[in-house]
Amino acid sequence: MKKFLVFQILILSITILAALLLTSCLSLDTHSNNSQISNNKADKTTKDDFKLTMIEDPLDKKSRKNKEDKVINHKNTKYKDKTIAILAPQFEKAPKNDIWMSQFLQDSLTGQFARLSDMKVLDRKNESVIIAEQKLSESGHYSFDNAATFGQLTNAEYVLTGTIQKLPTLYSLTFRVNDISTNEIKASFNGQYATVDIENGKAVSEIIKDLFNGLEIPLSETELKSITKNKSETSNIKNLAQGMAAEKNGDFVTALSFLSAPSTSGNIEAATVISEILSVSTPTNIRERANYYKEQIAKWNKIWRDLEKYMNRNYPIIIYDFSKMSDKINSRKNTVDITLKAGIKLVPNRKALVVFNTIWDEWKKIKANKENYEWVRNVREYHDYEMSFHIQIGLYNKYGELLGNIWYGSWKNIHNLQNMHYKDVRFENQAIPPQFRLFNNAEFYQVTFSDIQIDDKFTEILIPRIIDFQFFENHKRHSNMSGIFSLEEWEIYLEEQE
Repeated sequence: MKKFLVFQILILSITILAALLLTSCLSLDTHSNNSQISNNKADKTTKDDFKLTMIEDPLDKKSRKNKEDKVINHKNTKYKDKTIAILAPQFEKAPKNDIWMSQFLQDSLTGQFARLSDMKVLDRKNESVIIAEQKLSESGHYSFDNAATFGQLTNAEYVLTGTIQKLPTLYSLTFRVNDISTNEIKASFNGQYATVDIENGKAVSEIIKDLFNGLEIPLSETELKSITKNKSETSNIKNLAQGMAAEKNGDFVTALSFLSAPSTSGNIEAATVISEILSVSTPTNIRERANYYKEQIAKWNKIWRDLEKYMNRNYPIIIYDFSKMSDKINSRKNTVDITLKAGIKLVPNRKALVVFNTIWDEWKKIKANKENYEWVRNVREYHDYEMSFHIQIGLYNKYGELLGNIWYGSWKNIHNLQNMHYKDVRFENQAIPPQFRLFNNAEFYQVTFSDIQIDDKFTEILIPRIIDFQFFENHKRHSNMSGIFSLEEWEIYLEEQE
């Protein structure tokens, strides 16, 4: 009996131990599973967090985008390594001031084709193009009929030709690309534009878009936007074209004003043209030398006359600030004096100073050469000439009625507004100050309207306005309102010049 009882206790102990062991195992397994789930969640969270922190570097993104654009642009183009000649568009009966447009459009289109297509581009400086131009026309402008012949002379497989037509207020532009082997028109464009839309590159952008579409050369949005984005390049091309057009017309001072502009600084072609305008080379033959002297005397007398006119029209910039006024009432006369506290200032135009000093620097070298003495002494140089300016300012009521006006320019307190002397504009052996410093160095002069009647025309709202700005040339008055800026307009202009 005792043995049986011991046996039952042993069996019960084993059963309890087994139960405890099983419970422990189940608990461990559950914990393990929970841990695994927790770890999985943690891993997922960590991976998600990691993904969030993987922000693409903007430079990498831009680089990747550019690569994608390049791949799109150059993918399977059938014009890869093909040659295209781009001619100056024909502009018949072009007004004198618009002649530059042909070269501007030619150079702009040349640059965009070279940058955005895989085609080999022949520009106007290419030797084969120059020879072909000489054979076809002395004018340098070609019609659509010249495309095939021009292509044969230059070995170009494609030729881009165009025309410009002056309309009453717009310009009609027509361009097309011909396949020389078949004379097939592969792409064409027609459009009408105002001068400003030609100058700012809008016309070129739309021409490129249509021509590339016709040629089946795809362009990305980034590439399309880039055509008008580089304002400095557009300004450089325009100034070069305007300068070279003026030089061909014998207007050397105007040519220098464009070719020496900040945007053309460093342009080799612009520097070459400037050198050709101002440099001299004396021949050895007696007859040729005699004719050369006459030519130089006539040339330089014209340069000095033109420089005088140019300085009159371009040297002075008037800047006004009429934002603050003060008043002084005269009760006996029932009048009021209105003073514009900031007033006006005359600021030298740096562009005009560059032209003036460029000519004088070269003239000094010419005079120093003894070989030039015979003809130099017969030139009447532009030296200590006084430029006189007068400005008329009016005071208006809120209805636009004139209450009073005043002329400035001859009084001692604003003598800087009256005359410009050689010593004020000649910067010898030193750099010309930047435009902002020329502005800072000039003083504002207060403007006072005296004895304004306080009658029924008088209003509390008073509007000062510049009526006229005149200079004297050959004892005659001439108006020039182009160089007048409000202080706000000046700040915008200054940003564009820097």
